[in-house]
Amino acid sequence: MEHDILTIDGDPIMTQILIEQLAPLARPRAAANASEAMKQIAQRVPELILLDTELPGTHGIDLCRALHGDARLAHVPIIFITAQTGESFEIEALESGAVDFIPKPPRGAVLRARVRTQLELARLTRELELLSLTDPLTGLINRRRYEEVLHHELARARRSREPLSLILVDLDHFKLFNDQYGHAAGDECLCKVAQLLQTCARRPADAVARIGGEELALILPHTPAAGGMEVAQTILTALEDAAPPHLRSQVADHVTVSLGLACLEPSSDIDTETTVEAIARDLGERAAQALTEAKDSGRARFVYRSGRRRPVPTQETSLEKGASWPKIRGIDSELSYQRLCGNRELFITLVAKLLDQFEDLVEPRKYADMEEDEATLHFARRLYKLKGSADTLGATHLQSLAAGAETALRHADDAQIALLVRTIHEHLDEMRASCEALSPLPFQIPSTPTAFPLRSTTPGNNIARP
Repeated sequence: MEHDILTIDGDPIMTQILIEQLAPLARPRAAANASEAMKQIAQRVPELILLDTELPGTHGIDLCRALHGDARLAHVPIIFITAQTGESFEIEALESGAVDFIPKPPRGAVLRARVRTQLELARLTRELELLSLTDPLTGLINRRRYEEVLHHELARARRSREPLSLILVDLDHFKLFNDQYGHAAGDECLCKVAQLLQTCARRPADAVARIGGEELALILPHTPAAGGMEVAQTILTALEDAAPPHLRSQVADHVTVSLGLACLEPSSDIDTETTVEAIARDLGERAAQALTEAKDSGRARFVYRSGRRRPVPTQETSLEKGASWPKIRGIDSELSYQRLCGNRELFITLVAKLLDQFEDLVEPRKYADMEEDEATLHFARRLYKLKGSADTLGATHLQSLAAGAETALRHADDAQIALLVRTIHEHLDEMRASCEALSPLPFQIPSTPTAFPLRSTTPGNNIARP
């Protein structure tokens, strides 16, 4: 493999000598002065730089200091090619950021040997740094790197006055999972959840981290609260669909997570006197409080915690601004408005998805193509999804019907299950009729679940706009 080496030397004859001597190892790029060198670096960062001390208009020592201070070149070794000798020069060269120096005229074998050594050291350094910033089990960034990325993104959000969402994730009853299946299976489960989170956070700037044993985090730049809620709901839905078994969970028969969401909103959470450290601390505290609330209120859900400077939204304040919140029979409008933080689009999407997903709900004995145990498990999972969806929307009666069906299923009470399923359908029909009676109709009931529209991943439209 040919290495990418940049030579910076004002003497064209010396440049040609270096190119010929390095031919077995690399096909170097050449720059005759500092300006040309910076243009070459802007096009592509080299693996190693060979630098002359005497350049037109610039001393090599000064250029070396500038290159060494460039974050892009943090791990790029710089070797001086020089006719100068003496202890004071050697000290100054090394202190300016150079890793070695080779006297002119260079000898080909010595030049190649020293270049190979520095290239290998640079490779090992990069690998070690990557290891120091990566969780060895999941491959996610670790807590150290998480804090660096969070501070960097918050600083950028503060400068550009853009939103940023933070989601903390905790696997529900994970200790019981390890007790049931063993720590090896627990590690595998954690890796699968980590991979699922990465598929839900698809944008280049998004970062997923492991910050504790079973604690994970997502940093979502350019994402307001509505977009953060969409990602949180996508995670819950994806995990429900994957349904990795967890027989000792006290929430469901499969692995679930609880999520705490907080958002940095430029209009309310940023001012010129607030330090990035204070913003990070406040955001982390709010996300942690939201996670605690999600776990205390039943787990397998997300909770959003708004900023201290921002008042909790109410329907009255929304209506004053000309917005409308659809009133649907069977849904507590005030409760749904608060839980979804006034996000009308998300509310409409979730209602449409609820009515579509459970239109074909039937009791286990009617699954003719399934064995009894398989049908029971499938029905239990659907009830779990129904209960969670109803809870998110504030459909408290529908949620209690689903919980009652779960109880009847545990007692194998087929008659009660059939009665509750009929009642659930009657309730869904009333909700559907209520939706269709709204004028103007706020949404169409889709034949297939709709995609969330809040966080576009289309190139050129990378900022979520609810």
